[in-house]
Amino acid sequence: MSEANHPLLDQPMKKNGLTINQIDSMKSESIGGASVSMAIILLITQLKPDSLALQVSLLAAAIGLPLWICTWQIMSIYCSNGEISLKYLNTIRAMWLPATLWLFGILALFISLVALIWYMSKLASILFVLSSVCMAVVSVRHTLYINSKLQEADHKIDVREAKK
Repeated sequence: MSEANHPLLDQPMKKNGLTINQIDSMKSESIGGASVSMAIILLITQLKPDSLALQVSLLAAAIGLPLWICTWQIMSIYCSNGEISLKYLNTIRAMWLPATLWLFGILALFISLVALIWYMSKLASILFVLSSVCMAVVSVRHTLYINSKLQEADHKIDVREAKK
């Protein structure tokens, strides 16, 4: 069986899947990422990008901009089609492309910001990277904690309803 026709690719990603609000949020985040990438491009074009740090920042922002725009376009299609599109979007086959574009967009923007800050101050750039990693860990841990509490509450509601 070829990977393209593998039945697991059409399985739901998780119990509840994404909602229209979450898709709309991803669409807004994509516009934000594109805006910051474009701002960096405009800033660097006003400077003379003669240093390696500015060239790296410009290249990363230039790569990130179309990634963000493409992610925005994909999420817009699902938002405009509403609830009917959720069944398809909430499969691994449908979600891998926007998720991959989104992750590479974040990486490109992060590299661009690190290089831009590096141009101004190496210490500030190092502190930016360290604080970003720390805040990513805090954010992921908090999200996992909240999700586990919500699942516990959902399970308790299910148990109470089953007893009725």
